[in-house]
Amino acid sequence: MMEYIWRLRIALAALLIAVLLFIAVIIGIPVQAQPTISLPFATIAPVTNASSQIIGANPSRKSIQICTAGNTTTFTIAPAPITPVAATNGFMLLGTATTSVCFTPPSSVGGTGQGGAGAAWNAIGSVAGPTNLIILEW
Repeated sequence: MMEYIWRLRIALAALLIAVLLFIAVIIGIPVQAQPTISLPFATIAPVTNASSQIIGANPSRKSIQICTAGNTTTFTIAPAPITPVAATNGFMLLGTATTSVCFTPPSSVGGTGQGGAGAAWNAIGSVAGPTNLIILEW
């Protein structure tokens, strides 16, 4: 009977130590947020033949992609504060009826961390429209 009590005490002590170690490990692990899926936010921007802002500034934006939506309109886009003029100043996106054409600014220019991804963007179309641009933000 005495041997049984000693074995029971040793088993309980081992269980207590295991529980305390488990608690210590759990407390010692830093709390982390659940990782998010890196899917883009999509925005549809109607564009006419008058220059307008198609997306606002967002300093936390990691990347942006501006795409035609499978139409034949020629778009001219530029980061704010530049006001694009059709087929003159800005980046031209020549749309086709069957293919989307996309523009992605560099993520970092000259190692400064500034590539235009967080800027507001303006656009003008070649037709009265409105015709749509698709904007993807990460």
